Amino acid sequence: MEQKNWFEIHGSDADIAVSTRIRLARNVANIPFGSRQSAEDAEKVVSLCSSQLLENPVTQNVFTLKKSSSMSDAERVSLVERHLISPEFAKSTLPRALCLSEDEGIAVMINEEDHLRLQVIGSGLCINECLECAVRIDTLIDEGLTSHGAQYAFDETLGYLTHCPTNLGTGLRVSVMLHLPALAANGRLKALMNAAGRLGLAIRGYYGEGSREAGDLYQISNRITLGYTEKELCDNLNETVTQIIAEERAARKALLDADRLRMEDKVCRAHALLSSARLISADEAMGLLSDERLGISLKLLDGDIETINSLISEIQPATLCLNAAISAGAQERDETRAALLRKRLG
Repeated sequence: MEQKNWFEIHGSDADIAVSTRIRLARNVANIPFGSRQSAEDAEKVVSLCSSQLLENPVTQNVFTLKKSSSMSDAERVSLVERHLISPEFAKSTLPRALCLSEDEGIAVMINEEDHLRLQVIGSGLCINECLECAVRIDTLIDEGLTSHGAQYAFDETLGYLTHCPTNLGTGLRVSVMLHLPALAANGRLKALMNAAGRLGLAIRGYYGEGSREAGDLYQISNRITLGYTEKELCDNLNETVTQIIAEERAARKALLDADRLRMEDKVCRAHALLSSARLISADEAMGLLSDERLGISLKLLDGDIETINSLISEIQPATLCLNAAISAGAQERDETRAALLRKRLG
């Protein structure tokens, strides 16, 4: 049976929760990290850390190693678009590497801001499942380092030592990508952002910190990592996300009850454009896919959420060019994107 990518699996609360991501930041003791790292240090970290995954009997057939030096610019940008590496990782000239699982559900960046950024991503709302997987992989790496006479940089008071002080403690970032078109439409989103801030959480755009909203997709994540256990941070986020999901569902129902015909018109127009356009930009497609996703979740359109989740990734510029083996010209991209959407949604 062909391996499914994580976004092709129907997750919990999939009508609103697109994905869950757990990320752990770790560094190896006695090797400089951050701005103090030399190219020689970076090579040492790549070799030491990748071997813990590629040579361990438990994970040796799970991961593929991708070194930054062998990646094209388009590959790097595509990995950013798919949330598998950070923009900072893509830009660095130091030796870096990515250990990636076949389903793209586990990605380990080596020599990003920290020596290790371990990420587990799953479909829908699945915080506990992603955390359990991340802890298993983290433990395997930790035990492997110990067997090679190395260890994580850790302080009894500060917890895991990281390049940025905001990651001290657990080194944990947990985030959930939510599709919130109704809350964006009724103006409640700004109030939710303020409320989340008071709870030590942040609501950001599609690509996280500093990014803008795209397709009514928002990331909700913790801002605090020190002074709490991983479970406490995850439980706090899970409670807030569950409340936001309930509010979005109520807002969708209210919009539908207030003017069902207008809602049907909106989502059907989106579907008509997506299934017939000959040229379409990424920004326009993201907006229309948001409407299509909403229409499917409200049972106003036939289709499945997983196809939309996949298309959100596939229509991004660099990913589109790589998959279709085309140049980066804007019109060729827009034509190819339109053909892809017609084929999948027409």
